[in-house]
Amino acid sequence: MEFDDLKTQRLLLHGISADDRDFIFRLFSNIEVNRYLFDAEPVIDLAGADEIVTDYTTRNAGDCHRWVLVRKDDGAPIGTCGFHCWDQAAGSAEIGYDLLPSAQGSGYMAEAVNAMLGYLHGDLGISRVTACIYPENVKSGSLVKRLGFVWGGKTRNEIYLGVTYPHQLYVLDVPGGQDA
Repeated sequence: MEFDDLKTQRLLLHGISADDRDFIFRLFSNIEVNRYLFDAEPVIDLAGADEIVTDYTTRNAGDCHRWVLVRKDDGAPIGTCGFHCWDQAAGSAEIGYDLLPSAQGSGYMAEAVNAMLGYLHGDLGISRVTACIYPENVKSGSLVKRLGFVWGGKTRNEIYLGVTYPHQLYVLDVPGGQDA
């Protein structure tokens, strides 16, 4: 399935591609970026970046998508955002996002996620969006709350490679469901 590129006041969001491999390596090899990612260790080489790109462009392309965030003013890629676990019948998906430390605190991710949410609801008919966030990731929790998410009332433990990772579940329900 093809997904549209998105635009905000300061950002262009384009679908991840092989052209992004150097940036994906720089982003996901950064220890700070990986601090709150439970499903992967930091990328250690370009082959790891290629694997991430391949996951989003071929293997899992039907139920997920990832956009690369590029600043309009200087053309610099600064992060990614996207969705996965897309259940078309239920109209639901989970979102995720990451940003280079040098770009944090400037409102870029709020812009990007807001644009993504508009696309998920308006173009894909997704009426329930979830975000699983480490309890210690206060900035991310604050972001989703500002965008209208509410705490789902539970912390869920994800197990990956034998390690348990606690995540708080945040939920955004769009009024009117899929037919709105």
